[in-house]
Amino acid sequence: MVKKVTVEKRINGAMYITYNGVRFKYKKITARPLKEKPKSVLKLRKLYRPSPEYPWRNASNNRLMLEKAHLQKKKVNEELILTKV
Repeated sequence: MVKKVTVEKRINGAMYITYNGVRFKYKKITARPLKEKPKSVLKLRKLYRPSPEYPWRNASNNRLMLEKAHLQKKKVNEELILTKV
């Protein structure tokens, strides 16, 4: 939606801005206004944690359980060896 205005600059230095025969008031800008820096907004995101039934969790839990079982077997074997002597 483009609207065209007519800008008239007269010999005496006056400037007129018109649209459909209606004159508009205006104000000259001597210096460009400074832009306001937008404040950085930090969004808090909810930390995603998979459910306990998640396959990767099961794999890591199973690995830990196997390691514990292996250490317990090792400990029992060491105790058996010590008692045999």
